[in-house]
Amino acid sequence: MAKTSETGHAKNVANFAQLVAICKSYGAIYQPSNPVIQLQGLSGVLVQAKDCLTSINSADAIFSNALSARGIVFNPFRKLITRIGSAVKSSGVSKQTKDQVAAFTIGRQCQWSGVPITTACKSLVSSNFLKSPYNFGF
Repeated sequence: MAKTSETGHAKNVANFAQLVAICKSYGAIYQPSNPVIQLQGLSGVLVQAKDCLTSINSADAIFSNALSARGIVFNPFRKLITRIGSAVKSSGVSKQTKDQVAAFTIGRQCQWSGVPITTACKSLVSSNFLKSPYNFGF
């Protein structure tokens, strides 16, 4: 039999809602001395959790749409960046420049994959490499 595991924010909120429902089912018997875990406190936290989950879901949808749009914009540059990287590698430039180009051509994936831009990509963009005579006018 396959083992299934449900995780994530939605599952945590659902489990917390179930916990609050169990506490409410006790009725007048459930009277903890700690105000944080009284029904009013738990219900308030549950409302906040549901609001946060809604915010996360809407932000995730916006992020996914932006990521897809970015992929569409940068997709035509994949072959061009690869050709530029190959031309620089075969041009006899220094090892440091080749390493920067390699970092850029590998880092180009971060432009549409959702992976954060690496330090190497940032340093390449901020360096004078793009203004160097080895950029072949691209």
